[in-house]
Amino acid sequence: MRRPDRLPRRAALALPLALPACALAPAPPPAAGCGPGAPFFAYARDWHSEVVVPAAWLPDLAPLAPGAGLVMLGFGQREFFMADRPGLAEALAALAPGPAVIRARFLDAPPRAEGDAELLALRGAREGLVRFLAAAFARDAAGRLPPPLLSLPPARHFLAAARRYSLAYTCNSWTAEALAAAGLPVAVAGTLLRGQVMAQARALSCAAHG
Repeated sequence: MRRPDRLPRRAALALPLALPACALAPAPPPAAGCGPGAPFFAYARDWHSEVVVPAAWLPDLAPLAPGAGLVMLGFGQREFFMADRPGLAEALAALAPGPAVIRARFLDAPPRAEGDAELLALRGAREGLVRFLAAAFARDAAGRLPPPLLSLPPARHFLAAARRYSLAYTCNSWTAEALAAAGLPVAVAGTLLRGQVMAQARALSCAAHG
């Protein structure tokens, strides 16, 4: 039986996003076409968005899943994101600024776009994106990645993030910043919601331009 303080994941996810829901990011001008550069993906499900890149781009993560083809990376408030079934307490905690984690999920193939999930193929500057992703993790004094805070099957690892989570900087803000670091004309300021970042990514996606 479900505990009474546990919420459906969709409802729990909605609470931390209720306050910034009215802040809309300006849409970029339509892209002329899928631009040059290295291929990667933007992925979204429920209210959350992430980026998917070749695992070889981030060799620091290789010991976590040797031989993996892809890694999906997403930013989130630590207690909420790491909870197996986030409830009211975790959702309310996410309303206040706090520590964040990066979830690294290793895959052999891109995630499926089914249900409300969306997967967009993009091209951009690999070097800029890799710099952003590498800098997203908290590191020790020698620049090494500490061990994951939590590891779960199949091949999911939660590592401390360098930046803190807040209602002014959400998982979707982080995804928008990653796309901008790849040289894509994506607005970061004011981008807080899945719809805001994915609408921008959709206009730039390779699928949108054949």
